[in-house]
Amino acid sequence: RGRTGRRGARHELRTPPYPTQFIDVWRLRDGRRVTVRPILPQDAQPSQQFVRALSQRSRHRRFHAAVNELTPAMLERLTRVDHVRHLALVAERVEQHGTVLVGEARFVCADDPRRAEFAIAVADDWQGLGMGRRLLEALLHAAAARGVRHLAGDVMRDNRPMLALAVRLGFSFGSPPAEPGLVRVTIDPLAACADSDRTADQAAPGGRPRPTGFATGAAGRVVEKSIHLPGHSMFAAMTWISSFTGLAWPRSR
Repeated sequence: RGRTGRRGARHELRTPPYPTQFIDVWRLRDGRRVTVRPILPQDAQPSQQFVRALSQRSRHRRFHAAVNELTPAMLERLTRVDHVRHLALVAERVEQHGTVLVGEARFVCADDPRRAEFAIAVADDWQGLGMGRRLLEALLHAAAARGVRHLAGDVMRDNRPMLALAVRLGFSFGSPPAEPGLVRVTIDPLAACADSDRTADQAAPGGRPRPTGFATGAAGRVVEKSIHLPGHSMFAAMTWISSFTGLAWPRSR
């Protein structure tokens, strides 16, 4: 179908092209490989299975509510996206019985296409392998490519691994949202990606890239940062993250 413009010209209603530039294959710390790609409508059932398989704590950290499974309307919103104002990346494994999703990260723009909220989750059995960090970094690059300049998410205050990861990647900690128990983290994806690229070009002694998000000493030693969370005492951000669960669902959608 199409529609007719003022001058009688017929304009086709087009679906945004599938962003193949965001497809990648990662090898994780344990040697297993996952394919990372933008989500597709046929991922509805795998997405449902992914959420059902999360532990209660991981689901609560993801949705900030007692969610056991996704409603049909939620599945529709999660899997039928335009890849521009709503972009989702999934990490998948192809098993004997079919495709299994083991991680997902997404951002959603509301009224202003330069501002978005993000969410991320990793299957419990796949945590501690660096996937959360890599998904978040990939999402930052995708958001920067789409022109997003302000990316925000709400993190539960007891989710210390995620808060430490946010520090490491250069997120800022603003005023807490209205809901108790949450901390809002924000970042400019374009600036973060530029900083990451510069850091990658400046390898530490021995050729090892310096981790992003931390200051480095004269000998390339990582210097831990400390942050103050509203309602919490000071704590040192972890240099290496051993576990990760995720952020809240973008509530604008």
